[in-house]
Amino acid sequence: MKTPGPPAATDGTSPTDEAAARSDAIATDEAQDAVDAVVRLLDLEAIEVNIFRGVSPAESMQRVFGGQVAGQALVAAARTVDAERTVHSLHAYFLRPGD
Repeated sequence: MKTPGPPAATDGTSPTDEAAARSDAIATDEAQDAVDAVVRLLDLEAIEVNIFRGVSPAESMQRVFGGQVAGQALVAAARTVDAERTVHSLHAYFLRPGD
């Protein structure tokens, strides 16, 4: 005799399919939250002409991530030139931890 599985949903999907869809939606929301946090981190405050202030996330380690500094520097540089001038490359070496 065959053991019955979980009941099918009324729309033809199984509960497993629905759980996977919910999991995908949560992962998508988390990924979008992460992207939004990076965009906020790179959005610099203009203090004066060609002078900007960036923020760092509140972290317990109190170290500066080099990629964050490079990204903020790139955003600041892009805001000091005409819009038709675009970045074509960025090279950096991070030899020591920031503080």
